[in-house]
Amino acid sequence: MIAISLAVASAAQVLVRLSVPPPGRYGIEDLWKATVVSDSSYDNVWFEGFVLEARQGQVFWAKTKTFSLTRGTKVFGYHSVTIDETKTAPGYEAFLTRQGTLPQGRYSFELVLKPFDVGDSNGFEVKPMGPPRLISPRDGDTVRARYPQFVWAPPVPRPSGRVTFGLKLVQLLPGQTKEEAMSVNLPWFEKRDMVGTSLVYPSSAQALESGEDFAWQVTGSPGGTSETRRLAMGKTARMLTREEVVAIILKQVIKPESLDHDVVAFLGRAPLGPADTLAEASDNPWQKTFSKPTWFGWVNDRPLSYFARPTRYVFVDASTGELGVEVRNWWPSLNRNWIWVTPEELAGDRHVIFLETKGGGR
Repeated sequence: MIAISLAVASAAQVLVRLSVPPPGRYGIEDLWKATVVSDSSYDNVWFEGFVLEARQGQVFWAKTKTFSLTRGTKVFGYHSVTIDETKTAPGYEAFLTRQGTLPQGRYSFELVLKPFDVGDSNGFEVKPMGPPRLISPRDGDTVRARYPQFVWAPPVPRPSGRVTFGLKLVQLLPGQTKEEAMSVNLPWFEKRDMVGTSLVYPSSAQALESGEDFAWQVTGSPGGTSETRRLAMGKTARMLTREEVVAIILKQVIKPESLDHDVVAFLGRAPLGPADTLAEASDNPWQKTFSKPTWFGWVNDRPLSYFARPTRYVFVDASTGELGVEVRNWWPSLNRNWIWVTPEELAGDRHVIFLETKGGGR
């Protein structure tokens, strides 16, 4: 019977390709991710998986229960097999848990399909995960923007799962180091559970006072806590008010005295910033992002049309008043949400800054 089994195994055409684990996390789930191509169907086959460390040799072995292999191609995963036996070297017990990973070192995964003795392997290195890396503002920078943007990089190597970030900012009092301020002072501003790697200081938060010093840091989960940086709030440049922007749009864009068609115009309640993306409410891939605070207005030159129509997107630099106009064909979408299309947004003058009808009323 042994001779017959070996003869069948040697004659069989079976191919195993082990998937490469994603960078940053190497768990027991990744040991069983493979594609098997078979020329026929076979009963009573099983996997044996090995984890080898460059200096210590084999640190983990596991054998699955037998299963049937069907002809063709099949993709295996952690839930496709049932582990029957395991052997683990001291210090590697956490690898047995689904949330566990391997300690720092150089490794290889090997997966063998029995009784054919065909398999595959791949090598990788597990490096310690670093904390988020702060990018901007630089340490000691003087910031003059009223709503500065904080930018950081994710942990390296980046985990394969979901990473969230928290930013904490405290006031730096006279005589304090930035590290001391961060550890003992109450937060001036704090935001958690962010998935992006940047944040524009919100206008709704406690204002950053000119002439004051602050310290800030970012924590990644996973990843740990970044260095602490200091920033100084310089004299803030004056921002154009909404009333001033309305006047600019009326005088330079709409020009009511020479208007010969229906128009309804809208303006946001606050400037847009780097965290905002503007697009058209259509399949057009056009979109616009902002490197500095910018007022956005929409002049709808055919307010009774429900399809593509000439409209004007108006951009006013919140600091300089510089004006830009782009002709588009659809109403705007801000951060993937249509704006200025609901009855609440159309009512009153909260968003509507100008209305001209055929009857001449405004």
